[in-house]
Amino acid sequence: MNLQGYVQDATVMLAAAVVERSVDLIRDGWIKHAWVKMIEGKTPVAFCILGAFDQAIEEMMPKASFAPEAREQVKEMAIAFVLDEAEEQTRVKTSSIPGWNDSGERTHEEVISVMEAAASRLWDISLEGNEKFADLSKFVSAAAQRGAGMRPELTLNDNN
Repeated sequence: MNLQGYVQDATVMLAAAVVERSVDLIRDGWIKHAWVKMIEGKTPVAFCILGAFDQAIEEMMPKASFAPEAREQVKEMAIAFVLDEAEEQTRVKTSSIPGWNDSGERTHEEVISVMEAAASRLWDISLEGNEKFADLSKFVSAAAQRGAGMRPELTLNDNN
């Protein structure tokens, strides 16, 4: 395996760990319309999905030890899989994580279900050596574009 392959494998595993840790954070406290709810301005007690991702990334990939690009790649992959899983479970096109998280009908249970499934898919990919999904970078790039308001038609599911 070349260096690029190792980097992609590490990114997939870190994204899986970030989504899994985010599930734990959200299970303990989930919010809409804000990234984090703090007590006394310093103790986080609830997170939206992106706020949980940021907290998990900081715990696992501290700024002092990881390049910003590496942290961003992990976050983009986590976002891509959560967006894809949200669309898979709800059968509704989703333009962004905040839009989906903050939707009026969204429930805590739904968020947990989507994120657990996304983490599971990421772990499966990391254990299979990316054989299940041949071109992860195109999928993540398409999800990032979608999150920015563009509309690429690339999805990632078990039928690809």
